[in-house]
Amino acid sequence: MLTKAPLTEAQVAKIFQVSKSHVYIMAKKGKPPSVQFGRVIRFDDEEIVAFIRAHKTFPTGERSGHG
Repeated sequence: MLTKAPLTEAQVAKIFQVSKSHVYIMAKKGKPPSVQFGRVIRFDDEEIVAFIRAHKTFPTGERSGHG
């Protein structure tokens, strides 16, 4: 059950510090996952957090939890 309002393109653009058009292009590719209602796209905040974690980069030889 949805308990929070989904994020808009503008909100996601602000999180990633990119343009709304870039968010739209990436959403069309499924990165990050989104829901589309006609021309309106919305994002689940938990999916955005998961996307960020999955695409986090580390300096060569370093990994989270690996010393």
